[in-house]
Amino acid sequence: MGLKLYPGKNPERYSSPEDLKLKFDSKGFLEEEQESLYPEICLAFQFPVPEQLPEKDLVLADAVSGNNGWRCLLTMQGHIRLVRRTDGKAILETGCAVGILNVPCLKVEVILSNTVWPLRFNDWTNDDPLDYCLAEVFVNGRKCISKNMREPDLAVVPLQMKMGTDCVLLSAYNTVRRDLFLLPDDAGGPTVDTDFPEASRAFTRYDRKNDVLHLFTGPEFVRTDSYWLFCRITSKSGLVRVHPTENQVPPGMAPAYFRSSDRKTWVRCELLESTDESGRNRPLIRIPEGTWYLSTSIPFMKTEQDLLFEKYSSDPDFQVQEIGKSTLNQSIRLLRAGHGEYQIFFQIGQHSPMEMLGCHILASMLEQLMKDSALKEKFTIYAIAPVNMDAAVYGSDGWNGDGWNTNRCWFKNLQQETIAVESFLKHSGIQPDLMIDWHSGGCWRGHSLLYFNGSLIRKYAGEKAEYVIRNQNRLIELMERECGFRKSEQEDFPFRNCCANDWFLVRFPEAVSVTVELSITTYFDPKHRRYGKVDQKSLATIGENLIRVLCAMKEKADYILC
Repeated sequence: MGLKLYPGKNPERYSSPEDLKLKFDSKGFLEEEQESLYPEICLAFQFPVPEQLPEKDLVLADAVSGNNGWRCLLTMQGHIRLVRRTDGKAILETGCAVGILNVPCLKVEVILSNTVWPLRFNDWTNDDPLDYCLAEVFVNGRKCISKNMREPDLAVVPLQMKMGTDCVLLSAYNTVRRDLFLLPDDAGGPTVDTDFPEASRAFTRYDRKNDVLHLFTGPEFVRTDSYWLFCRITSKSGLVRVHPTENQVPPGMAPAYFRSSDRKTWVRCELLESTDESGRNRPLIRIPEGTWYLSTSIPFMKTEQDLLFEKYSSDPDFQVQEIGKSTLNQSIRLLRAGHGEYQIFFQIGQHSPMEMLGCHILASMLEQLMKDSALKEKFTIYAIAPVNMDAAVYGSDGWNGDGWNTNRCWFKNLQQETIAVESFLKHSGIQPDLMIDWHSGGCWRGHSLLYFNGSLIRKYAGEKAEYVIRNQNRLIELMERECGFRKSEQEDFPFRNCCANDWFLVRFPEAVSVTVELSITTYFDPKHRRYGKVDQKSLATIGENLIRVLCAMKEKADYILC
């Protein structure tokens, strides 16, 4: 059971922050259907400071969702505590000694986000998504506590809001974006345009005093904040403060910001600060005068996919076929290039648009392949780039249009996207020699390659295991020498029984199957033996060098077979 994705299906639903305001009737009942909302809340209420601490814990706010939900308490010790309604278990406690504060009243702000709530009936195969549960409490404007709560079953948006005696509900918003309602919203300033194909949605605030445009990412499929931003700005040269996700979680999706005047050539923005005064990920960048596309990565959206496919459409050695539809009815397309015996299968972009960086490497590889008849005779490249077409059209933080992380849905909870890929691989008759699941977006040092150890390969490949292990070792060696994927940044990765590469190993045990994690920030240049910043040129160079890797892999395979 997933969330009804009205935001994803109706991009114009949220055009201003006021659209995120929650409305309760005179009896405290929510006036909207809960399942049409994001699983987030930013709630503020006020109550007078008691003359003495209560004899028992006092309920200040009661967020009712059937038997589920949460309560905010003033404890006998004078602390603010959040507890589950089901069993009273503490979610978090501020430690704020209310009884000794010399103020007439307290304003308490509670921020809760549980983006795994739509998937609460799932049998969790991996607990990574639990890190998407955020809880914060502010008292009189000061943050008292912030933590990633591990409460996948907690309903954070109340069906009914009951306030304690003398407590007054000040505001409730279906967002975690507290800053959105605190920053100045002055007239003038740069113009932000999101009225072009595949643009993300964004909220803006302009601070005239400091001449800073504040850009808030999102809202998207299951959350009102995001690390993905893709918009167009027209202004005199000035400063832009980007407010990406409130809940910055592993694997460390800290974007690098790029600008382009034509959506073709991208340059890195000048980064003045990586955080704001609070230490949160709030990059401050400088934008030159004019009109610029601004993105948290080098985009490869549906428009870029269409242009790539059209580029080679007249070549008989290049074919495109639809293999399925996404949750939001976008076409999932597979390309085939070349007609050689050595078969390579690439899957790129299961997650957010930032994870689609590998498509630029693929584009560079196709440039080499399609102009060289000898290469066409050696290789056949099959590629689904990108897989998550919902994200390639609407943006996303890693979910498909039904709120699922598809890289956890290869063995059960199959999604439209995984069904399409698996069906093609099962019924097309291809037998890949090499399979790569491409990811990207992390702020780690250099690109990395994740591979299975020998014991896992032996478990599935049987008598061919040593052959597969030798080929995998050869690939690792070549990727380091030619593409800068250093062994110090590669990793022997566990079998998790849910991911794409796990499925590849089970279904095609005689193929070399690995996962690539591209850094969005830095890469190692094997020619000059130094690190550099990721840009279009460095990605294109990896594509050129990867063709050499494939040639060496094929030659070695021919030698072994002979």
